[in-house]
Amino acid sequence: MKVRLMSIATVAATAATVFMGSWAIGGAAGQAPPVKHCGSACAERVRAKALERHYQRVWSSAPAAMRAHLRRIAQCESTNNHRAVSANGLYRGLLQFDFTTWGSVGGRGDPAAATRWEQWARGVRLYRSRGAQPWPVCKNR
Repeated sequence: MKVRLMSIATVAATAATVFMGSWAIGGAAGQAPPVKHCGSACAERVRAKALERHYQRVWSSAPAAMRAHLRRIAQCESTNNHRAVSANGLYRGLLQFDFTTWGSVGGRGDPAAATRWEQWARGVRLYRSRGAQPWPVCKNR
């Protein structure tokens, strides 16, 4: 099964639809039950949970051999620390992305600030497009 890495906007829209849609089902005479607005903090939590589930599915859908190789690369690159930053500050996160590579796989902001699941999912995307080439020191682990 191949799972595509969706954009943040797509996942957010899907989460909002699912969240709001769950209230729209049922109700008296076709009316939706009254809904308490949970506010932007609640909506942000729903969006964040939907994103994490998406990233987990991307990781889980990758072939076992690819996941095992990426785990070995992460151990070599960052000792599995998803907040790791290289001494010179250029490489960041679990798989030591630089900002250009992180952006090329859809990442935004600082890779070391992203969740572990997002880093794994973006690592899968990078591995699918370029193999182990982005990790010259650790690719043979």
